[in-house]
Amino acid sequence: MTKDPSVKIDPYSSPKYLSEESTNALCRHLCNEIVNYKKILRRSVNLNYLQIEESITELRESCGKYADYEEGDCHYDMPDIKGKLFTHRGYVDKVDFAAVQGHKARLENPLPPPKRVIGTEKEQEEKDLLMDDDAYPLPYSL
Repeated sequence: MTKDPSVKIDPYSSPKYLSEESTNALCRHLCNEIVNYKKILRRSVNLNYLQIEESITELRESCGKYADYEEGDCHYDMPDIKGKLFTHRGYVDKVDFAAVQGHKARLENPLPPPKRVIGTEKEQEEKDLLMDDDAYPLPYSL
């Protein structure tokens, strides 16, 4: 009888686990990627603050101290890929360093932006009813 090729069978039926030592070594070598992952989380517009914190908490459970490292804290330097971007992606114009620094603090701030208060207190309360619970204004808010 021929086996159905659409049915996937896991030849390793038992769960696969890494030892604590192996996990620590893996997280150490992926430290820069973890830092970049946290940057991406902080810049995301489709996640609220609680979802970001939940992701970082899950990262802490699996990678411990490496989840709290920031850029420059890792044992290995962040690789410089600018040359690869110019060569392989066709980037010709370099971004002005001052422009990057001007936006860096805003883009990498781990906290959500403060709520804007517009109008009287009563008007603000009415507008708050239209807001999502994560303190970010919805696109259709007043």
